[in-house]
Amino acid sequence: MPFIETSDSSVFYEDSGGTGPAIIISHGFLMDHRMFDAQVEALSDYRLIRWDTRNHGRSHGNATAYSFWDQARDGLAILDHLGIDDAVFGGHSQGGFIALRMALLSPSACRGLILFGTAAGAYTDREREGYRRMFTRWIEGIGSPDFEPMVWALASSMIGGDRERDQIPWRDRWLERDWSDFAPAIDCLVEHDSVEDLLAEIRSPALVVRGAADQAFSDASVNEMVARLGGPTEVRVIEQSSHGANLTHPDLVNPILTRWLSQLPAGTPTHT
Repeated sequence: MPFIETSDSSVFYEDSGGTGPAIIISHGFLMDHRMFDAQVEALSDYRLIRWDTRNHGRSHGNATAYSFWDQARDGLAILDHLGIDDAVFGGHSQGGFIALRMALLSPSACRGLILFGTAAGAYTDREREGYRRMFTRWIEGIGSPDFEPMVWALASSMIGGDRERDQIPWRDRWLERDWSDFAPAIDCLVEHDSVEDLLAEIRSPALVVRGAADQAFSDASVNEMVARLGGPTEVRVIEQSSHGANLTHPDLVNPILTRWLSQLPAGTPTHT
């Protein structure tokens, strides 16, 4: 199994092994690297590296507290481990938080940014309270009659799309998972800091893709991120989708990705 070991975590990644320029991309909260399954074939000309963030998927560790800055360093450590000097950094939702921080920590390694359903600010007090209440109920409700209805509600809002095709696979994974180690991930999400004042430092091109019905981030928060990014930024709104546009509507998202990537300046070819 491909893992990198840090001082307090074991981080799983999957490397497509392609010979084209590298893309490293991280998933949203409660998800794992499989949320980008629909992008693997479309990006077969690239070296696509998908990874599971701390306490998600196959990654695990002993840290009782960490930040998205720590997880950005995990992503950069994967690139260093693979001998990759530069890549497009990408992510969905919390994965976008991580990609932005990777770009801030290592601007010379960032060829571009792909940001799905994300923003750059901290949560408001009301949002922090709401998310903490929601995910505390999630942990405390495991095994109770109330847990599966919570799972369905979250699948509907976080993923959207077709219930049978898009939501049921994740519902099953969530019901089967042991969530006893998940408190540090909740704290990381709820208490994350803002990087809005730092975004002008990111000069690489960016692609921002969001669903028109995305409830996770307001139009204002996304527009603020776009306005502050220091490089040329393209925004695409997927009218038929909500938070998980890349997962639920790959037929609309993948052509946007491949066209945008094809227009980037040539990067460093990679090989295994």
